Amino acid sequence: FYFLFFIFSGEFGLGGTKYAIDRQCLLIPSQESSFLFRKIDMENNRQLNRFDQSGFTLIELMIVVAIIGILSAIALPAYNDYVTRTQVIEAVNLLSGMKETTSEFAAQRNAWPTAFVLSSSTPGQTEIIATIYGKYSTVNSPMTGTYPSGTMTATINAGQATGKTIQMSTADGGNTWDCRGGTVEKKYRPVACQ
Repeated sequence: FYFLFFIFSGEFGLGGTKYAIDRQCLLIPSQESSFLFRKIDMENNRQLNRFDQSGFTLIELMIVVAIIGILSAIALPAYNDYVTRTQVIEAVNLLSGMKETTSEFAAQRNAWPTAFVLSSSTPGQTEIIATIYGKYSTVNSPMTGTYPSGTMTATINAGQATGKTIQMSTADGGNTWDCRGGTVEKKYRPVACQ
């Protein structure tokens, strides 16, 4: 390492950078390269910065804020729609899980069940055990319609579709089901239910 002491006032340049000297300074090689130097203030025993000020300019900060604003204006509504679609899919899954049990019950008794009950309850002669509560939706009990036509309905309890319903209907005793009924908007429904 070479140590150079400057005791005079003036300017000197290294690599295109000019430093003004107005007090006693020490110039030593930088650790990154032997051609770069660090300027040390000998009086205050601290390293001097190349620039007096550091940070972002106001225009740079405004550009960043504008970009974030544009991205959030596009991303937040798309994300909310995605969350609502997953909540509606939960309701469709609850209804789909009941199709087979309901169809078997109706085929044996020539009538739809009068109620859906939780597994913690003891079902009556005309009731069936079913999962009727999800995190975002609830299956309405009882099933409506007269066998062989019938409709199961689930109500959404959260998100943008709160209070809206989706229905699973059959006209042939449960051999085929259609989930296009209800008040949930088409954009929130799974493709099979649009």
